[in-house]
Amino acid sequence: MPSTRLCANTWLSNPEKAIPGQLIIICTWLGASPKHVGKYTDLYRSIAPHARILLIESDVSILVSSYARQRRRIRPVVDIVLETLAETETSSDDNAPRILLHTFSNGGTNTATQLLIILREVASKPLPLIGLVLDSTPAKGTYWKSYNAMVFSLPPAS
Repeated sequence: MPSTRLCANTWLSNPEKAIPGQLIIICTWLGASPKHVGKYTDLYRSIAPHARILLIESDVSILVSSYARQRRRIRPVVDIVLETLAETETSSDDNAPRILLHTFSNGGTNTATQLLIILREVASKPLPLIGLVLDSTPAKGTYWKSYNAMVFSLPPAS
């Protein structure tokens, strides 16, 4: 399934025969390796082959960015979710949106929180989720524990 880069750290995969209103949103952990994230996207492609997959990678910048900056950065994701909701707006309850949100660790949870806050402001209603997967979240530990874990995941300086 081809993926299109929407903005920094954000990708949208569109299956050949996408079903309107079906979307899987994956918010990764800080510094997640594409190899590891790929296992999850491959699994979702096998479970829901006609759903679009929106992948939002969490990176170091969320540790030092203001919420306002994080929300500006995630705006293209909001537009995709709104498009998904609009695809089924005039249809019956049988064709209601089927959106799954999967978050990983504190990085993914933070990203998902910013997304949900913007969607609530823009759409004036909660996101109609069919499921919420909280994977290793919220992680225990202090800011510095999270920071040190993230630094450990970075490649060594040259």
